This record gives sequence, C-alpha cells and structure tokens, in this order.
Amino acid sequence: MPPRPRGGGGGRLPEGRIHRHQRGHPPRGAGTGKGGAVRIYDIGTVVGPRAPRFPGDTPPSLEPHFSPDGWRISSLLMTTHSASHYDFPLHMIPGGAAADDYPADRFIGLARLLDAPADPDGLLELLSRLPMRERILLLRFGPAPPALTAPAAELLVERGLSIVGTDALSVEQGPPFPVHRTLLEADVLVLENLSLDLPPAGVYLFVGPPLPVEGGDGAPCRPILISGGLASGFRRTETESDT
Repeated sequence: MPPRPRGGGGGRLPEGRIHRHQRGHPPRGAGTGKGGAVRIYDIGTVVGPRAPRFPGDTPPSLEPHFSPDGWRISSLLMTTHSASHYDFPLHMIPGGAAADDYPADRFIGLARLLDAPADPDGLLELLSRLPMRERILLLRFGPAPPALTAPAAELLVERGLSIVGTDALSVEQGPPFPVHRTLLEADVLVLENLSLDLPPAGVYLFVGPPLPVEGGDGAPCRPILISGGLASGFRRTETESDT
C-alpha cells in the first residue's frame, strides 16, 4: 500500500486549492443554533488523480469535451471505490444490495468519531466498553494501518450499527477480508477514504448520502459532520422515535 498522509491522504488538495475551513475560517453554514454553535466539517476527499484508492485501481480523471459553440462537458472516469465511497453488499455478496437500493435517510444519523488504537486487541477492548448509542461509527486510524478484526466486526453487528467508516483505504488490512464480509452480510455498510484530520473525537450529526448508482457495488459520496445545536436536536428526535 503506498504511503498516505494522515487522515486518508486524499483530503489534501493540489497546491493552490484550499478549502475554506482548512484556512481557519468558519466552515460554510456555521452559525449559532439551539444547543450551541453549529460547526460543519467536510470529511469527503477530493475526486481527482490524487484521490486515495486501492492499489491497482485506475485514478479518477476528467476528459473535457467542447461543443462547436464552446460549451464544455466532461467525462468522469473513476472506479466505484475511489476517494470517499461506500462499499455495498454487492461488493462482496453475489446478488447483494446495491447503491440504488437504499433510501437517502439511511445515510443520515448520529455518528461517533473515535480515535482508534493501532493495536487490534486494544481496539476490540475499547469497542466492547463503548456504549454505542449511535448507529454510525467512524474510526480514525491516522497513519496507522486499520486495526479492525473479524471479532470486532461481529461486535459491531451485534450492537446494531448501520455504517462503519474510516479514514483508511480499507476497514481491514487485507485478504481474505473477513471484516468486509461480516459487516456487509449483516447489511452494515462500509465507508472508506474519509478525511478526518479536523473534527475532534465525539458525537456528530452525520449526513452522507452516496450517488444512487444503479447496480453500484460502491458509490462516491461527500459526507459532512455537524456539531452543536443541530446534532443535539437530532439526538432528542432520534431518542424519542426509539422509545
């Protein structure tokens, strides 16, 4: 696996292009709401030649086309597993659910961002002690290889999670991919290649629908994390609906 910068690698923009929140300005949409200041974190990676991708995958590219009167329309070439993207059951399971089989609200909910230990046993112990009231778990490994194992994946399935995401290229280190199989067979979706450098560990409102690619075994997305009043309000609403 090629080295990648901390936080998934693909979140860094080419020279001369910097996100507003990476310059220290308040993220777009920031303000004050009930329950405190609202802050929005863009945790998607940029789609382009430098986007994080699995070794051997074709890097994303744009091919511009021009009409006789000067209009530009580009063809986008990329795999379904480049940059920030979901893995759907069809990725591992023949006949499994695809990107367009899920409603958009499946990808909205409370998420816990966790600084994950690099030690697999340490991560399993931490997850076993975690209350897991949120349905979405985001694991920040930074420069360390992903430490999620099959026993940890089984625990997350038992806890009723909906989505497991990470800043790594993959939720696990390699074949035979027991973590993918355990999660996807239980319809726990996998989200990879996130840019998680900026948000502190904690609980957020997560909004991250993918493109509804027909028959897609994977699909790109640009998820955001929202802290403050909106997240607090969503927590109250979600708790009321569960009771």
